[in-house]
Amino acid sequence: MFKNKYKAFTLIELMAVVIILGIISTITVITINQSIKNAKNKLFSEQVIRLQNSVKEWSVSNTALLPIDQTGISFFNINRLLEEGVILSEDVLDPRDNKTLEGCL
Repeated sequence: MFKNKYKAFTLIELMAVVIILGIISTITVITINQSIKNAKNKLFSEQVIRLQNSVKEWSVSNTALLPIDQTGISFFNINRLLEEGVILSEDVLDPRDNKTLEGCL
């Protein structure tokens, strides 16, 4: 009888291992990317809350300077808050894409 002297893996066995590792790494990358995206979204929400709290604190101590329109609502431009030193420049970077936040609070 013919006996195989070589104790090695066949090409099919090696390909199966590579395919299994590829599947595992794909699932891992997708999971990690989703976790990072969720963390950035949560950080953005917390950042907006911190900015709103900064505006509230400033408005309580500076009620005479509040710009109020006809509806009685005050809007604060983010650039104005930066100029007045209410918030810092790193507070206006969007953690999701590192762009500067724009708009009003």
